[in-house]
Amino acid sequence: MRYFAERLGMEADELLTGRPAQLATDLGLRLAEARHDVSSGDLPTALDAYTDVLDTATAHGLPRLQARALEGLARCAERAGNVGDALKHLDEALARLEDEPITERVPALVAKARIQRNRGQIRETAYMLESALERLERESLLDPDTIVQLQYGLVAVYIDLGLPDRAARAGDAALCMAGQVADPEHVGRMYIQLCRTYMLQGRWRDAEDSLDRAHQTFRQLDYAVETAMCQWARGYLLLGEDRLPEAEIQLRTARDTMRALGSWYYAGTLASELATVLWRLGRNGEALDALEDAWRLESESRTLPLGVADAYRLRGMICLDTGDLAEAETSLERALAFFITAEAGPLAAKTARVLGDMLIDQGRIDDAVKTYQSGLTAAAERS
Repeated sequence: MRYFAERLGMEADELLTGRPAQLATDLGLRLAEARHDVSSGDLPTALDAYTDVLDTATAHGLPRLQARALEGLARCAERAGNVGDALKHLDEALARLEDEPITERVPALVAKARIQRNRGQIRETAYMLESALERLERESLLDPDTIVQLQYGLVAVYIDLGLPDRAARAGDAALCMAGQVADPEHVGRMYIQLCRTYMLQGRWRDAEDSLDRAHQTFRQLDYAVETAMCQWARGYLLLGEDRLPEAEIQLRTARDTMRALGSWYYAGTLASELATVLWRLGRNGEALDALEDAWRLESESRTLPLGVADAYRLRGMICLDTGDLAEAETSLERALAFFITAEAGPLAAKTARVLGDMLIDQGRIDDAVKTYQSGLTAAAERS
């Protein structure tokens, strides 16, 4: 084969398989360019590129590149708010990697887990990520990139479940291997999640340092959406420190960037945090207006993301402040019901406390007791 390939001016593998020698490299470059297009808001160009790579990789029997193209299509769908389509693409990617090592399946698993978590399927998400991590350890496939992806994915899940110690351990495990990670995007995402664990521990300086590293990473990659996510995280950090004017600037900038890039899913998810800042600044009308992105997300989504549920909780609290008790009760009840369904114990308990106190003030003791009990049950079952 080598003899004839040399005389035909081609590689032996190309003669044997019919696959051009540089095909995988060329397709990988196209995937990298499409990844940048997604983050800069050019979804049509990215969609065309991902679709073309998928067709070419399928024709030449390259399952790993097929999966990466499908992951890219899922990313485009998620940015546009079509999370159902995103999950279909990810399931297809996992199916095409069925005969590949678990290390190749992890990027699609982590992307699927992130979407499921945002939809409120928190326990299912935890099981998925923990099972993948256990399998890696059992098979001694200790690839740093793969382990870091799973660990930073678990950080957010454990925080939602009200398990800060586990979140901190997952964050520390990811940080220990950060220096061995080849993909800078994974490092950037890890530092964003580490920020959340440092905030839970009251380590504000470490949280700011983590965000600085994430921000620097994504700016070097020229990823506009991810840079905006760093601003979002910084706004959340400033909110936790009660630095409200600074938090408003960061969150508003992140929200406006998401809108400009057509990332309505993220704009709707961060709406409640921007509204919280405005409400605490005494600007109730502006706070309610800021929740419009969440209501848009709700109208375009088949399931209710956690961000929308939190928007209902916040609207209930604002209405309670302004004396609109009927709307306050309706909004808080809706938020509580979803948090319980999602098994988000801490959020359910927090909402139940506000709603129960309101019912007591109205003299509805029996209703208040039932509300408190539902919140306590949700909190007790969190672990």
